[in-house]
Amino acid sequence: MNNSIYDNPNFVPNTLPTIPDEIRVYSVQEVADILHTSRSAVYGLIHAGILPCIKIGRMKIRHDALAAFLEKAEGYNYNNPYQIVKAC
Repeated sequence: MNNSIYDNPNFVPNTLPTIPDEIRVYSVQEVADILHTSRSAVYGLIHAGILPCIKIGRMKIRHDALAAFLEKAEGYNYNNPYQIVKAC
């Protein structure tokens, strides 16, 4: 008896399960791409304690942590995460 996922009539190839936003995680590179910045800028935010991360092999940033950071960060300059100043 061969029980393969391909034997399942509900199997749809090339599909991923839907992951709720609150548990979705991004790599540092993905966050850098989303923010149109460099990986070193993202690492700076992480090391300054501004952007929380999870270390599972490599650092991962939760979707909700990124969203919270973006809401809080609006109107500020984070070029130096240790000296945040108003941008506007």
